[in-house]
Amino acid sequence: MIRTRTMQAVCLLALACGMLAGCKKDGGVKASVQFSATSNSAATRTAYSGEGETTSGKLTKERIDWVDGDKITIYSPEAVVEYTSSEHSAEYVIASHTTDGIRSKAVLAPTVHTATGMANGLWWNDAAPTHHFYARYPADPAKIDDTAMAATIPATQQMKKDDTGAWVPDMQYAFMFAKATATDTEAPVELDFYPEFTALQFEIGAGGNGEAKISSFTLTSTSDPLAGDFTVACATGVASTTSTTKTLSMDVTNRSDDGVLVITGGGESATITLFALPKDFTNLTLTVVGQPFGTRTLKLADKDGNMIAFTGGKKYWIKGLDLPELLEVTGENINWDVEARGESIYWD
Repeated sequence: MIRTRTMQAVCLLALACGMLAGCKKDGGVKASVQFSATSNSAATRTAYSGEGETTSGKLTKERIDWVDGDKITIYSPEAVVEYTSSEHSAEYVIASHTTDGIRSKAVLAPTVHTATGMANGLWWNDAAPTHHFYARYPADPAKIDDTAMAATIPATQQMKKDDTGAWVPDMQYAFMFAKATATDTEAPVELDFYPEFTALQFEIGAGGNGEAKISSFTLTSTSDPLAGDFTVACATGVASTTSTTKTLSMDVTNRSDDGVLVITGGGESATITLFALPKDFTNLTLTVVGQPFGTRTLKLADKDGNMIAFTGGKKYWIKGLDLPELLEVTGENINWDVEARGESIYWD
């Protein structure tokens, strides 16, 4: 289950990995590679903290916290997995974490080998003085090697409840990639994870309706793909896609017994967050269907009417959207704010 508070900024994350274990292994393989992580299963649990760096009173760089139990996959063509020496990827778990300003720092532990009950992580290999490491978040050993990381942004997404009952984004689509080259004399081996997604958070009010019920929430581009399969080249860290899917939808059927997202009046608002491909895109239109406002189609343009260009790998907060009362008015360009909150990555 995801644990997070409100998403307000770019997904920013740097993970530093590695200390050499002091133990020795028979057969010439010197020592295990133990990893630590700076920043936040198929149940991904990274969490936006709501804290970080502010500029002029605005949160511009938000810390992403690790949650204990998060998992990543680390692949190395040179290192070997202790109890399955023919394999070169291992899964690591966030064993513990602490926060420090704009970063969350975690200690990684290898998962346990079922037959022996022992840790089954990567080990340095004497036959290769230089090792290359490639890491993927969330963990999936079938989708990371020394050529590319593979991932899929679904065209239809849902939000989930966290352990406090709040509705939060499904962070399993917050893909990240890291790589490093090191020798067994280096400690630690540091991996900086880059976000491989673009996030758009919409804050929507009921306007003068008293109560609004959203049954459909769809984002469309007339020029750029928003969802689908993509890869990140290990050599360059550049994402690419052949997808032609130019639509992203939020499935709200899990938000109430009636299968709709209910927004009450009196200044209350709802937050909807969509994850898109880690590519630049523009020419976006948001279509919202519900009651009592009917169908509303809003172009994602600034207050001067210019279409907004979104940069891949960042998190955007789109606020000030109130659903109007007039059913017969469609296609109106309503003034609103769009803020790109900070840079796409931190380094130590």
